[in-house]
Amino acid sequence: WRVVDDDDDSMRNDYFGHDFTQVGGPIDPDVCTLDEDQIHSLLRKRTRLQRARSFRDADGIRDELRRSGVKIDDKSKQWRADGILAD
Repeated sequence: WRVVDDDDDSMRNDYFGHDFTQVGGPIDPDVCTLDEDQIHSLLRKRTRLQRARSFRDADGIRDELRRSGVKIDDKSKQWRADGILAD
């Protein structure tokens, strides 16, 4: 087994298939309609679409995540679904 350092982006990418990190509190089901597995799946699909330069489809997934209560920050590669709108 290999210990995964939370700051190691390459390991996070290998594990989840994307390079985003959850921040904030736990997912708030009153705010977010997706569970953690669904969020990771959509982030993974979005990452693949971006790498394939299919930006319209990737933006569609971004919009779906937002409508579902997930805030994503592409600059910091972070997501949250706790209902807090902090930047």
